[in-house]
This record gives sequence, structure tokens and C-alpha cells, in this order.
Amino acid sequence: MVLRSRNHRYHSKPTFEQSLTRLLGHRPGCIQRRRALARLMEAMAESGQIWMDSRYDSALYEQALQQTWNHFRRHPEDYLRGGVIKTFNRRLVVLLQVV
Repeated sequence: MVLRSRNHRYHSKPTFEQSLTRLLGHRPGCIQRRRALARLMEAMAESGQIWMDSRYDSALYEQALQQTWNHFRRHPEDYLRGGVIKTFNRRLVVLLQVV
């Protein structure tokens, strides 16, 4: 029989905020940062938490979404305050209102 100590840590999936904090610890442009950013963006896209509204024309929505992803890619530190997904969605909605 194998007993686990009480100090055994169960590895859970990091939150978006934890992943973003970790990637910001890497030097801009380095391969580790680019890989971490790609993994974070993929996890966000697959989470089902990115805001979507069928009232908007799909081409306009896709344009605003792409602009939001581009901003996220260039300025990930902007998404640390207020929650990554919440800030991302807020920016997406604002862009849709402008377009």
C-alpha cells in the first residue's frame, strides 16, 4: 500500500492569470514567452469564455476579435488587471461598438 503525505500537491490547471503572470516573467521575444503566449491564447479560445453575440455581423465580429487578439499578443500585461478573460471581453465589446 502506498501512502501519500499530507504535503502532496495535486497539480491543477493554472488559471489564465497565473499563466499570464508566468509568461510575463520571460524576456519579450524569447521562445519561452512566445510558446507560453501561444498556449495561453489557445486555452482562452478553447475555454468557451470569449464573448460572442449573434446580433453582430460575423465579419465585423471576426474583425474585432482579430484586433483584440493582436492587442493581446502585443500587450499581454494590459490584461493582468481585472482578470484576463474579463479584460479581453471588455476590449472586444468596445471594439465592436466602434466598428
